[in-house]
Amino acid sequence: MSRFRKAATIIIIVQILIIVVLNVICLYSVRKSGKYYRVEAERVVRMLEGDSSLRENPEGVDISGFSTIIRVSHFNSSEICNNDYVVEEVDGTPYRIEYKADKNSTAFLLMNIGMAAGLLLTVGVFIYIGMKVIKPFDKMSSLTQELAKGNLSAPIKEERSRFFGKFLWGMDMLRENLEDSKTKNLEYQKEKKTMLLSLSHDIKTPLSAIQLYS
Repeated sequence: MSRFRKAATIIIIVQILIIVVLNVICLYSVRKSGKYYRVEAERVVRMLEGDSSLRENPEGVDISGFSTIIRVSHFNSSEICNNDYVVEEVDGTPYRIEYKADKNSTAFLLMNIGMAAGLLLTVGVFIYIGMKVIKPFDKMSSLTQELAKGNLSAPIKEERSRFFGKFLWGMDMLRENLEDSKTKNLEYQKEKKTMLLSLSHDIKTPLSAIQLYS
């Protein structure tokens, strides 16, 4: 059981270390990619600075070449916007540059949920194996040692194990049979000794009488 626990602990620790390393790598990637919209926003600003017609009509900015920019418009503080955006000022006029949120953060969250579920599953499997396989197997090992020592009085606790339940039940029946045989053998030896003592007494009595009259 101790070896199994050590092996299970090592595997779980390695799995946790893998999760930590992957989190560090993914956090670096998310932070790096999360700044990309700023790069594209700067490109939009340069386009507005270089074209007066776009400054008058910012919706005309061609966003097909951008991966994060959704819309460019004049900034109006009273206007409600459901997208993430930054406000940039060009020639004294504020512009709203809307961008789509990085999906890497969602993927990062889902990855962590999946890895946490995998870790919990691993722990659950080890607990199940320890309770249903290793623990009954240890009892079997201790049972054979006790039987080898001749200790037949201790009953075996019944285990509801799909793997060793019937085997342990059979071993307990064997223990009971061996104990009965041992008890019967002791009784037989006791009766034999009693009979020998009785015969010895019966033989000695006539001999004593003969010696008395001779």
